[in-house]
Amino acid sequence: MDIDIKKILKMNKKDQSAAMLEIFNGLLGKNVDEIASAMKDMIMQVDKVGTDAEYIGLCETNLTLVRSLPDATAKKVIEARLKAQKELPEKQKNRDASNLTKALNNVDKDGKIASLIKTLS
Repeated sequence: MDIDIKKILKMNKKDQSAAMLEIFNGLLGKNVDEIASAMKDMIMQVDKVGTDAEYIGLCETNLTLVRSLPDATAKKVIEARLKAQKELPEKQKNRDASNLTKALNNVDKDGKIASLIKTLS
Protein backbone atom coordinates (compact mmCIF):
# COMPACT_ATOMS: atom_id res chain seq x y z
CA MET A 1 0.00 0.00 0.00
CA ASP A 2 1.60 3.24 -1.17
CA ILE A 3 0.31 6.09 0.98
CA ASP A 4 1.41 9.73 0.73
CA ILE A 5 1.16 10.61 4.42
CA LYS A 6 2.69 14.06 3.90
CA LYS A 7 -0.12 14.90 1.46
CA ILE A 8 -2.81 13.44 3.73
CA LEU A 9 -1.54 15.45 6.71
CA LYS A 10 -1.98 18.69 4.72
CA MET A 11 -5.56 17.95 3.58
CA ASN A 12 -8.64 19.62 5.01
CA LYS A 13 -10.65 17.42 7.40
CA LYS A 14 -13.22 16.35 4.78
CA ASP A 15 -10.59 15.25 2.24
CA GLN A 16 -8.44 13.69 4.95
CA SER A 17 -11.41 11.70 6.20
CA ALA A 18 -12.21 10.47 2.66
CA ALA A 19 -8.57 9.46 2.08
CA MET A 20 -8.33 7.61 5.38
CA LEU A 21 -11.70 5.90 4.82
CA GLU A 22 -10.35 4.58 1.52
CA ILE A 23 -7.26 3.26 3.33
CA PHE A 24 -9.40 1.71 6.09
CA ASN A 25 -11.64 0.02 3.52
CA GLY A 26 -8.54 -1.52 1.94
CA LEU A 27 -7.41 -2.87 5.31
CA LEU A 28 -10.64 -4.20 6.80
CA GLY A 29 -10.56 -7.46 4.84
CA LYS A 30 -7.15 -8.29 6.29
CA ASN A 31 -6.34 -9.98 9.59
CA VAL A 32 -5.28 -8.03 12.69
CA ASP A 33 -1.55 -8.69 12.14
CA GLU A 34 -1.67 -7.41 8.56
CA ILE A 35 -3.63 -4.32 9.59
CA ALA A 36 -1.20 -3.68 12.47
CA SER A 37 1.77 -3.91 10.11
CA ALA A 38 0.23 -1.37 7.73
CA MET A 39 -0.67 0.91 10.64
CA LYS A 40 2.85 0.69 12.06
CA ASP A 41 4.25 1.79 8.69
CA MET A 42 1.80 4.73 8.60
CA ILE A 43 2.64 5.74 12.18
CA MET A 44 6.36 5.71 11.36
CA GLN A 45 5.72 7.93 8.33
CA VAL A 46 3.61 10.37 10.35
CA ASP A 47 6.34 10.46 12.99
CA LYS A 48 8.91 11.41 10.33
CA VAL A 49 6.97 14.14 8.51
CA GLY A 50 4.21 15.38 10.80
CA THR A 51 4.09 18.04 13.47
CA ASP A 52 2.33 17.11 16.71
CA ALA A 53 -0.71 19.18 15.62
CA GLU A 54 -0.90 17.31 12.29
CA TYR A 55 -0.36 13.98 14.06
CA ILE A 56 -3.15 14.68 16.56
CA GLY A 57 -5.42 15.92 13.77
CA LEU A 58 -4.92 12.71 11.79
CA CYS A 59 -5.56 10.63 14.91
CA GLU A 60 -8.79 12.60 15.48
CA THR A 61 -9.86 11.92 11.90
CA ASN A 62 -9.13 8.21 12.29
CA LEU A 63 -10.85 7.96 15.67
CA THR A 64 -13.94 9.65 14.23
CA LEU A 65 -13.97 7.06 11.44
CA VAL A 66 -13.53 4.22 13.95
CA ARG A 67 -16.47 5.57 15.98
CA SER A 68 -18.67 5.25 12.87
CA LEU A 69 -17.86 1.56 12.37
CA PRO A 70 -19.90 -1.32 13.76
CA ASP A 71 -18.52 -2.34 17.17
CA ALA A 72 -16.98 -5.62 15.97
CA THR A 73 -15.16 -3.86 13.13
CA ALA A 74 -14.12 -0.99 15.38
CA LYS A 75 -12.68 -3.48 17.89
CA LYS A 76 -10.64 -5.13 15.12
CA VAL A 77 -9.21 -1.75 14.06
CA ILE A 78 -8.50 -0.72 17.66
CA GLU A 79 -6.82 -4.05 18.39
CA ALA A 80 -4.60 -3.64 15.31
CA ARG A 81 -3.82 -0.02 16.21
CA LEU A 82 -2.75 -0.93 19.75
CA LYS A 83 -0.68 -3.84 18.42
CA ALA A 84 1.03 -1.46 15.97
CA GLN A 85 1.84 0.94 18.79
CA LYS A 86 3.38 -1.84 20.92
CA GLU A 87 5.70 -2.73 18.03
CA LEU A 88 7.08 0.80 17.60
CA PRO A 89 10.56 1.82 18.75
CA GLU A 90 10.40 3.47 22.20
CA LYS A 91 10.72 7.10 20.99
CA GLN A 92 7.97 6.72 18.41
CA LYS A 93 5.84 4.70 20.84
CA ASN A 94 5.97 7.50 23.42
CA ARG A 95 5.10 10.21 20.89
CA ASP A 96 2.30 8.10 19.44
CA ALA A 97 0.84 7.32 22.87
CA SER A 98 0.88 11.00 23.82
CA ASN A 99 -0.70 12.22 20.58
CA LEU A 100 -3.23 9.40 20.40
CA THR A 101 -4.32 10.10 24.00
CA LYS A 102 -4.80 13.79 23.22
CA ALA A 103 -6.86 12.92 20.14
CA LEU A 104 -8.90 10.35 22.08
CA ASN A 105 -9.69 12.95 24.74
CA ASN A 106 -10.84 15.37 22.02
CA VAL A 107 -12.99 12.89 20.07
CA ASP A 108 -14.26 10.21 22.46
CA LYS A 109 -16.51 12.41 24.62
CA ASP A 110 -19.01 9.61 25.30
CA GLY A 111 -16.35 6.97 25.99
CA LYS A 112 -17.36 4.62 23.14
CA ILE A 113 -13.78 3.96 22.01
CA ALA A 114 -12.50 3.74 25.59
CA SER A 115 -15.12 1.11 26.37
CA LEU A 116 -14.13 -0.91 23.29
CA ILE A 117 -10.48 -0.68 24.35
CA LYS A 118 -11.42 -2.05 27.80
CA THR A 119 -13.01 -5.11 26.19
CA LEU A 120 -9.66 -5.91 24.57
CA SER A 121 -7.69 -5.75 27.83
